[in-house]
Amino acid sequence: MSAQTTEHDRPKITKKTLPTFVVVDDDSDTREALSTLLQMEGHRVLGAADGVEGLCLISELERSPCIVLLDMMMPEMSGAEVMVILRDAQQLPALPVIVISATTPCPSEVAGARICLHKPLDVEVTLTIVRRLCSSFE
Repeated sequence: MSAQTTEHDRPKITKKTLPTFVVVDDDSDTREALSTLLQMEGHRVLGAADGVEGLCLISELERSPCIVLLDMMMPEMSGAEVMVILRDAQQLPALPVIVISATTPCPSEVAGARICLHKPLDVEVTLTIVRRLCSSFE
């Protein structure tokens, strides 16, 4: 008697979707450094140079990003303006946003963000927060 496998006997191979991060920062060095750091953690990272581009990336994704890292001071459209649009679209707080800024933003500008990190970013603190926020992404 020969053993035959059927569809039900075969293990199902599922392709795990990598958590997607959107990094929105006009400073290319910061954007690239964050992207590299997150990619080393096994994440898919999309970068945007301003708020307009960031909102376009977010809206084009099939699934909400795991986290959006959003700089506050950018040309074209600031992080504060992005936060207003996300709040008006009722995407917050479901969409985890980490605000990053060289200054202390006004609380009303960052309302709905999960946390505000100050530049220069501490790598270990940033990774700890990212891991905690992304652990619920599945």
